Amino acid sequence: MELLNKWIKKIKTAEEARYLIPQNDCSTKILLCGPTYSDITFFGSFLLDAKALKLWAIDHSKNVYSTNKVTQQARQFLPIWLHTVKSDSDNFVTLLDNPMRDVLVPYVFDFYTKGWLKVYCHQCCEEFDSIVDNEHDLLKFGNKSSWTDEWLCHQGHILHHKDHDVRWIVRKKTKGLVL
Repeated sequence: MELLNKWIKKIKTAEEARYLIPQNDCSTKILLCGPTYSDITFFGSFLLDAKALKLWAIDHSKNVYSTNKVTQQARQFLPIWLHTVKSDSDNFVTLLDNPMRDVLVPYVFDFYTKGWLKVYCHQCCEEFDSIVDNEHDLLKFGNKSSWTDEWLCHQGHILHHKDHDVRWIVRKKTKGLVL
C-alpha cells in the first residue's frame, strides 16, 4: 500500500508542475542558444528576431503539443510574451528560460532559413546574417549512417558542431502474402 501511495504522490507532483511566467518583457532580440547557456554544440551566439517570431509562435502554440506540461505551457505563453515586444528595446538582449528554450531551439535552422536569425561569432567579434553550412565525414555502412554537421562564420570559425548517427531499420521484403 505504501508503494501505491508513493506512486500516486509522484503523479500528483507531475500534474502540479506549472510554468513560471518570466517577469521580464521581451526585447526585439532573443538569445536563442550559445555559450551563455553553456550549450555544448553552439559556439556562436544565435540571436532571434522577436518581432518576426510572433505569427510563428501563434501558429506553433495551436498546432504542436508536448506531453511535458511545463514545456506545453511555455509554448502556449510564448505568443503572449512576444506581444510585449517594444520597438525601442533594441539596446538589450533577452535571455530565455529552459522551458521556452525547449520550445524554440529545435527550430534554430528553420529560423535561420527564414532570415530571422543573426549569429555572433565570439572569435571574430562580428555579427553575421548568413553562415556557411559544412557537412562532412559522411559514412554509410550497412544500416548505419554518420556525419558531422558544422556551421561556420565567413572567417571559418565554428559556430555550431554536431555529430549525427542514424541506424536505419529496414523491413525485409516478402514475395507475397500467403493466406
